[in-house]
Amino acid sequence: MPDDNIKALETRDAREKALAADRRRILALPPEKALDAVLEHSYPVTLVQSMAEEDFYLLVHTIGPDDALPVLGLASNTQWEYLLDMEIWVRDRIDPHAMTQWYDRLLRADPDRFTHWITGEQRGPLDYYLFRNVEVHIREYEQDPSEISEGFSSEDDVHYVRLRPYPAVDEQAHPLQETRDLFVNDLLRRIAVFDFPAYQGLLIESSAVIAAEAEEELLRLRNVRLAERGFLPFEEAVGVYQALTLEDLLARRRKSSWSGGRTVESYPLPSAPAALPETADLFTRILAGIQDEAVLHRLQSEFAGLCNQVIAADQRQIRDKAGLAQVVGKVGGYISIGL
Repeated sequence: MPDDNIKALETRDAREKALAADRRRILALPPEKALDAVLEHSYPVTLVQSMAEEDFYLLVHTIGPDDALPVLGLASNTQWEYLLDMEIWVRDRIDPHAMTQWYDRLLRADPDRFTHWITGEQRGPLDYYLFRNVEVHIREYEQDPSEISEGFSSEDDVHYVRLRPYPAVDEQAHPLQETRDLFVNDLLRRIAVFDFPAYQGLLIESSAVIAAEAEEELLRLRNVRLAERGFLPFEEAVGVYQALTLEDLLARRRKSSWSGGRTVESYPLPSAPAALPETADLFTRILAGIQDEAVLHRLQSEFAGLCNQVIAADQRQIRDKAGLAQVVGKVGGYISIGL
């Protein structure tokens, strides 16, 4: 029995190393090859869902959001949530146009799972979205349906809905109006088929939303989720540039915040060639001397968190490898100076 357990652990370790190698290879591919490499993988769902959320986000933008629908369909709910956290916010305000675009993409990527997810885990954001886009009228018992304003429709002759006007651009229809209309109608129809009592409750809830309070709560929850990955609010993130004393560093060493999360492989630690050049900085030289893979994984996670804090402090939106390379180089340079 002990021999069987050892063999099982060795097999799992070998599979995890092979999967990690596949992730690094695919993340390094050009856009036209990355999508094919994911879909042709022996275990595409395992491959995509094993990626850190930051890696997944970069992969989607490398392929192109509209071309990456098959990859979005393979992703986990946590990866979807991270994607929305990064895309639908402009500083501390929700971008309604981005919200429509990304909700529509996720619905097209996996309609059934998105419908379950948005009415369950994402009920708060959905209530807010429907409040902004759907007008609800509940017919009184003695009210004649002909008395209801034009444009309303109903699934049960009690709860009537119609879409709110979409903001125009220079007196022309907004390019996303048709997308919004098709998405909302399709989603409401699916929810009504999936769970009609839940559909009725959703309409009542969304009509009673207080927009400012709902957005403030959604922002608070988003900040908590992103802070776990180093994306602190600006007023906190900018502290990364504050000078530290030796006592500060020793205190941080005693209470490390690293929790053993997945390695973010698209934020590479500086790698050294077999023979270090004379111009190699101190950070690279120290990394070259570390042989323990577990230590390197921990440093990789810490390094990714530091990169994310710098991104938040600089208020940058990183969606491609070129922008990421600048951040990685900047953080590596500062660490070398500090050492």
